[in-house]
Amino acid sequence: MAGKQFLKKHKNCILSLAMALILAGILAARFDFYYDLNDDVLIKDILSGVYSGTPDGHTMQLLYPLGALLALLYRGLSIPVFGAFLLFCQFGSIWAVGYRSTVLVDEERAARDGAPFAPGMCSAASATRLAEPAVCGAWNITAERLGVKGVLLLAEALFWFAAMGSHLVYLQYTVTAGMLAGAAIFWVVTAKGKERFWALLLYWLSFCLRPEMALLCLPLAGAGGLCIWGREKQIFSKESLRHYLGLFAALVIGMGVFYGLDVLAYSDPNWKDFRQFFDERTILYDYHLDFVEQYDENREAYEETGVSRTLQEMLKNYNFGAADEIDTQMLSSLAVQAKKTDAKESVLSRVKKAIWRLVHENWLSKSDLPWNFVWLAVVFAWCSCCLQKGNRRYFRQPVFVVCVGGMLWGYLLMQGRMVDRVTHPLYLAQILLAVGLWGTATSTAAPGVNTRSTGRIHTVMTAAVCGVILLLCILRVPGMWQGVVQEQTHRETVNQTNEDVFAYCEKHASTLFLEDVYSTVAYSEKIMLDRDKPFNYDLLGGWLVKSPLTKQKLSAFGYASMGEAARSSEKVCLLADEGTDMSWLTEYLEERGEPGMLLRIGSAGEGVEVYQFLSEERINEMFRGEEIDAED
Repeated sequence: MAGKQFLKKHKNCILSLAMALILAGILAARFDFYYDLNDDVLIKDILSGVYSGTPDGHTMQLLYPLGALLALLYRGLSIPVFGAFLLFCQFGSIWAVGYRSTVLVDEERAARDGAPFAPGMCSAASATRLAEPAVCGAWNITAERLGVKGVLLLAEALFWFAAMGSHLVYLQYTVTAGMLAGAAIFWVVTAKGKERFWALLLYWLSFCLRPEMALLCLPLAGAGGLCIWGREKQIFSKESLRHYLGLFAALVIGMGVFYGLDVLAYSDPNWKDFRQFFDERTILYDYHLDFVEQYDENREAYEETGVSRTLQEMLKNYNFGAADEIDTQMLSSLAVQAKKTDAKESVLSRVKKAIWRLVHENWLSKSDLPWNFVWLAVVFAWCSCCLQKGNRRYFRQPVFVVCVGGMLWGYLLMQGRMVDRVTHPLYLAQILLAVGLWGTATSTAAPGVNTRSTGRIHTVMTAAVCGVILLLCILRVPGMWQGVVQEQTHRETVNQTNEDVFAYCEKHASTLFLEDVYSTVAYSEKIMLDRDKPFNYDLLGGWLVKSPLTKQKLSAFGYASMGEAARSSEKVCLLADEGTDMSWLTEYLEERGEPGMLLRIGSAGEGVEVYQFLSEERINEMFRGEEIDAED
């Protein structure tokens, strides 16, 4: 009896959990889960202690409270904590959306049973009907037999497969943060009363995982809050003001507390200086990449800053760790010059470029086209619902949400940040917000409205829109599946080369190996098999170089900086893909008055060359030694 009561009470939770676990099981049975980018791998290496030798929460990407917690778990558990955490967050987000959507079905039935059923009151849940029976009771029986919740969860699983399939296999912390934010937004617009405060936990977690993604979605969360607040019968009553302003205040205060703890954790002068270096580097590479890569076009700006072509080349190939001159002050000056250069371009020209990118690179791209169709279909169905008699006063809500979303897309377009790991979570958040507000339209329709003729038309229209969305998802799944399969094969090939490199480094444990950054850009790892990489291996650049953790690692080999290590002629080797032009290093050192040459001394794996820098002094010593041997 107790078991039956438990199942009855928590049936929605169990059904949605089953859907999320089955989805995860299908993917796990066919594919290996990977970190999507080497950025995610580096975060894991820092948290687990692989990078510096000790688990550390200073990842620069995650807020410190979350990083410190994961690092603590690494100290006490022998499992891949970060990978398991990302999986938990992603499929937990899927569960949250499924749970709230099944609750919506119950709420719609309760509303229908408690009052005369009005066909004009359409919603996302009622969209599962392909046609409306003449008798309400007959429809209820049919809905029960078909299992509305089962159909709804199946449709959601199909959507996750089609839209997020590759992101569910190749996990990226920015995408995961976006899924958490989207789930939080869906929860807050579909829940009632104090239940909405559970959404705060999801949003705070998103903020700690990737603050920039959570802040990007924050206007959508605000728009959702205003929409549900606007549906209250007494908008400015003390209860409404207390609830909605309290919810917003709790969200902002919580984010402020987590950010304050993060600032405190980086208050050490060394970390504080590196954080400024990190921020300036982010501005340059994320928003002014053309300036970084084009020296001749920006020669005047570079010369004014005192940056030579050789230093610019090191910025371009991301190996700036080898140059001690590239510091916070230099990057700050370059960022200022880059902004001045962009300011010279007219606003009209920038808008034209943004529109061109939207149409050719995003709107009609293979990656974004399905998202655009789903978004348009959802907005169309929502607007159709709001045009019904009794709901027309809420037509401004979809217009408002579309405008807010348009502002966010305009920002990304003007900044040139239209990358999948940013745009796809934004699409998801918008769609979940629209579906949530559309799905709760039933409870806000004017009482006593019974526009049976127009309601039937809108019900059929809504069902047709949902059918189109499901058809798009069905058509998308085979292509997604094939793409994931091909990517698995590619990653296995790339990673085998890196495994050979790591084995070579372990074999020569007394030597420090520094690798060209772009020779490793395609490397990733399986998230459930934490790779214990050799301690004597690092990159010549990247977003962590010049940090206190990097200095700590280099000090174990007797070097104060990576620039000093790169110039060393003993116990340091450089790695690069075969055919990589490494002349930038000798040119830079010659410019410093330290001429020398790079000598190829072997191979660390298929297509990976091993070099050693020989200074002019070292070369002369070698020649003198050969002369002595010849005389003997």
